[in-house]
Amino acid sequence: MKRTLIFFGLFLLFIGAYNYPLFFGANPVKHIFKEGTFEHSNQSRIDDILKEYISKEIYRIDLRKLKNEIEEDPWIRNAQIILNPPHKIIVKISEFKPMFLWNNISYVDEEGFSIESGRHPIKNILEISSDQDDEVFMHNLYLNLERMLSEIDINIIKLSKNHEMIIILTSKYRFLVRHSDYESKMKEFLSVYEQFLLTQKSGKIRKNIDLRYPTGFAVQ
Repeated sequence: MKRTLIFFGLFLLFIGAYNYPLFFGANPVKHIFKEGTFEHSNQSRIDDILKEYISKEIYRIDLRKLKNEIEEDPWIRNAQIILNPPHKIIVKISEFKPMFLWNNISYVDEEGFSIESGRHPIKNILEISSDQDDEVFMHNLYLNLERMLSEIDINIIKLSKNHEMIIILTSKYRFLVRHSDYESKMKEFLSVYEQFLLTQKSGKIRKNIDLRYPTGFAVQ
């Protein structure tokens, strides 16, 4: 038994000595690969951070520190650092993907996370606002309206609700309707949309359609 243990111990020492560079610090980082999209985040800043880790010993890198440095960019939701010894690091980045601008203050993603919009303007993004209701309520309202208007191939650009009044801005029309009866009034408009088009002159001017009337609607 003793001979077996001695033999096993000598074997481990031999393996350790043979692989000393692998386990004890002769593994400089030569390549760092990024994976992910960089639509809004500062990619050049990330590259500068990663360059600082080239030539460092792979097993001496503080992975949490590197992760935190990358995630300081407000547009990066998560950074995963994977060691691929002896000389490679893989960095997987998940970017914050905003769905809409809320109250001209913050961007909101599909999971309800938000970041301030101040220094990060985005063009051509859906705008939603309300003076009373929260972003979840308003986003659900948007989804319902978007579903209805998709029947006539119209997309919403901006949606706002102030008290009872809803304003729906699209590329073609600007709708005004009360929240209490918006579904019935929108359905009424959709049901006569083809006839409505026949009465309109061609042009690119956005029309105001007021659906607040007890019967019918007004066009300006």
